[in-house]
Amino acid sequence: LSDRLALRGAAYKSFRAPGFNNITRTYGTGTSTNIANPDLEPETLKGWEAGADFNSGPLQLGATYFLYNIEKMIATYTVQATSANIPAQVTTICGAVVAGSFSNCSASSVKYYTNDQDGQSHGVELTGRWTVNSSLSVDASYTRTETYLTRRGSIVTDPLGVQIAGTPKDVATLGATWRPLEKLRTYAEARYVGPIPVDTTSVANTVFTQGGATVFNASASYVWDKTTDIFASAVNLLNKEYSENSYTYSQSYNRTLSMPRLINIGVKLRF
Repeated sequence: LSDRLALRGAAYKSFRAPGFNNITRTYGTGTSTNIANPDLEPETLKGWEAGADFNSGPLQLGATYFLYNIEKMIATYTVQATSANIPAQVTTICGAVVAGSFSNCSASSVKYYTNDQDGQSHGVELTGRWTVNSSLSVDASYTRTETYLTRRGSIVTDPLGVQIAGTPKDVATLGATWRPLEKLRTYAEARYVGPIPVDTTSVANTVFTQGGATVFNASASYVWDKTTDIFASAVNLLNKEYSENSYTYSQSYNRTLSMPRLINIGVKLRF
């Protein structure tokens, strides 16, 4: 539209084929079995986005709205022996239900891959960069994502219209790059991950949520000479304990924690 303001847009479609584990490899012990589904079809996505960019020199801003519609999503779900419609592949592998359990798998439930769900994801992305002066710049970003199932099959227990477990709605970062000397570059960042639903299926109409977390990262590098750089970095500087995955709320031992404090110091040599 002008030297400072531009509009953009895109429309696209894509697919994701099932992997060999999904369609050919059934594995596990009698009490923990994952059953492949040879009838799986590719998962498909249709999406579009629209945005604008503003550039005034020292200040750069961007905004994007996106919308994805996903059909025949490939996912794994728990099939209970008490389910009304047990897939044929499950009974072929695990046998009939006897005394509340599958006779061949010695369990009351098994994992099974399906295409029996559609979903939608939409939201906004905001970005900004401010060059304060020749040695200091500030970057910021924010993403708001709403993602949920719009259709589900008979064995799928995830609720419709509820944020998918393991996906935060809000993620934001604020960082600064500072070069007080020509040879020295430093960077510091705060990353915020909003509340995350971790379990939406264990109790009907109940969502178990993990609270938000803010993580601080930092790095520095110094050019010693033409062949030698010295660097240091710290991830999760305050050693915040949090996770970014779903798990059964009553089985906290299945929770996967994100990276704890990690500090690296090193030298890079060029020959």
